[in-house]
Amino acid sequence: MSRHGLEHSFNVLYSGNQGRCHDLVTLLGAALLLKDEPSFQFLFIGKGPQHQRVRQLVYDWGLSNCRFLPYQDLDVLPYSLTSADLAVVSLGIDAEGLVAPSKLYGHLAAGTPIAAITPPARICSAWCKTTAAAAGLPMVI
Repeated sequence: MSRHGLEHSFNVLYSGNQGRCHDLVTLLGAALLLKDEPSFQFLFIGKGPQHQRVRQLVYDWGLSNCRFLPYQDLDVLPYSLTSADLAVVSLGIDAEGLVAPSKLYGHLAAGTPIAAITPPARICSAWCKTTAAAAGLPMVI
């Protein structure tokens, strides 16, 4: 994190595929709400179908608290995941049953607190809560 100037901030991490099934606009909404709080930084690692859209919204909304990094090599990935103060797992409303929130496993292994952006009354929400509780990690949905 020091290499990227993030060692003195609260780092919210979204790492991995920025796919069509992920709700990244809600995460950007949080960045918008916190844009005047310099201690919060939102780090997006990876790419995917939504990458350009996310970058455009960051630009359009004037968010200086968002940073982008490329996918991390597997030998660096554990350090990347453990550098977060809060990891984000997301699943869009229409994606349940199509994909599983596989990002959850890496964050559980890293021992990072997790925020899940998922419809609360859905199976995915219950699954994330149960899995995080079993690992003894905090989970916010």
